[in-house]
Amino acid sequence: MLNRIQFEGIVLNLWRYGGMQYARMLHRPDPGQNERDILMTARFNQHAPLDIQRGDLLRVWGFLDNRPMSSGNSNNGDSYVAEIVTDSIVRLGRNQLPKGRRKQPRTTTNTGDNEGADSTAVAEETAEAAEA
Repeated sequence: MLNRIQFEGIVLNLWRYGGMQYARMLHRPDPGQNERDILMTARFNQHAPLDIQRGDLLRVWGFLDNRPMSSGNSNNGDSYVAEIVTDSIVRLGRNQLPKGRRKQPRTTTNTGDNEGADSTAVAEETAEAAEA
């Protein structure tokens, strides 16, 4: 069976967890399309290449994977999160974050990963204040 995906989006957050590098990406459909914004998590097979930063527009290729959201060993009744495991990445632009009154993820440094103080993870979504 085939499991390949190509996804393009803006990096909202970067973090490390369990020795892996992750990015939360926002896909905005072209104007006029009847699609909603899509949030997707990308897991990089190795450390994030190309000096990826928040606000970068990336196109990634890879496969879809899922992992349990809970930390328990039993899969009975667990929720799963889908993510793209990347094998190829291209940066298409910088500083592409949406402006104005949009939801932006709030971050925290408590990821349970002891690999550095700059680790961040999505905690919850909060409304961003309108620009003055």
